[in-house]
Amino acid sequence: MGVETLVSVVVPLYNKEDYILDTVKSILDQTFSDFELLIINDGSIDNSLERLKGISDSRVKVINQENQGVSAARNKGVKLASGKWVAFLDADDYWDQTFLEKLTRLINQYPDGKIFSSGRRLRFKDKIEEYNNPLLPDPGSSASVDYIQIIEKYLPPIHSSSCLICRDLLVESSGFRPGMRKFEDHDLWIRLAYNRPVFFLNDPLLTYRKDVEVKFSGSKCTLTAPDFIAYLSTLADIKSKVINLEHIVCIENYAFRFCIYNFVLHANSFISKEKKEILCLMKGLLGKYHYTILYFIMTLKPSLLNLLLLMYRKVK
Repeated sequence: MGVETLVSVVVPLYNKEDYILDTVKSILDQTFSDFELLIINDGSIDNSLERLKGISDSRVKVINQENQGVSAARNKGVKLASGKWVAFLDADDYWDQTFLEKLTRLINQYPDGKIFSSGRRLRFKDKIEEYNNPLLPDPGSSASVDYIQIIEKYLPPIHSSSCLICRDLLVESSGFRPGMRKFEDHDLWIRLAYNRPVFFLNDPLLTYRKDVEVKFSGSKCTLTAPDFIAYLSTLADIKSKVINLEHIVCIENYAFRFCIYNFVLHANSFISKEKKEILCLMKGLLGKYHYTILYFIMTLKPSLLNLLLLMYRKVK
């Protein structure tokens, strides 16, 4: 293909016995075959490992570790990766069989690119939705997109199961934040993409399952105050590095949307000390107008917060 294209596919696995074989099959069925598959078993306590025993493919390696969370599992995969390029696929998602072929083709098309992503489908119990917004290239085509500009109003163009990223870039960034279990992917994407283009193929080559049944409480992640604080710290750091005024405004608007929704949703689980730390970070991150609104929201009683959340979801 003209450039080194060995891809290391990293699958973090924790208690996905009902889905892991479909996920692996979608990788092994790829029309592009120059890959290795690193399945990082993050201390599963169900039958996930048993389901993998019937797979006999020299490209597949299963690595076991004690449960440390999805960030540590993905980072372990990056550390062990032999390829110049890394793709992640969660253990309950699956790819179209042309995912790797089409994403690696973009490497030749955009030789200076470091971050590539495809479109995605969200599979619910009763419907399927495709990711789309006016800032993406036309359906079926590819182009560079501005990550910061997109997240101001829309979901990120990168998903943890839809990307192909240069391994050196992941290593240089120190990867996913260890211990972070919620928004750990958004945290990494903005650190990688705030000052470089994302090359996006508007083709829904990933199916992201939103219909997955959670069998163990450890599999379900809620936003904790430490994760909230870690992500706000990242946003503040990125804002301090950005010199483009338009991007600064985008970050402030995005942070306001993110904060108002997630704070209202989780505020009842935060203690007073955590709320104060969050408020302090918000003050430096947001403009005065947005900060004043959030400060007012933080003074509301839980019953009013729940009502506000209900209203917000209806108009969101």
